[in-house]
Amino acid sequence: MNAVTAALPPFQAPYAPPDEELAAKFIVDAARDGAAERRVDARARRLIAAIRAKIGGLVGGLGGVEDFLHAFSLSTKEGLG
Repeated sequence: MNAVTAALPPFQAPYAPPDEELAAKFIVDAARDGAAERRVDARARRLIAAIRAKIGGLVGGLGGVEDFLHAFSLSTKEGLG
């Protein structure tokens, strides 16, 4: 440590709150009522069903998209999240 670094205060970033505080605020801000959640879920189900129907008519499917939709089906928490 030299004289310059010894005279400097430790770095602090008061403009950057802890990640836990940010995440908690984002979760609260993103909350939707039950009706909105049901609309989002219904639309996602329709979109995924349409993609799967189109993929089913193709020889060999679409690779990564098809694999993803099979790995995270609508019957899993990950597929709906």
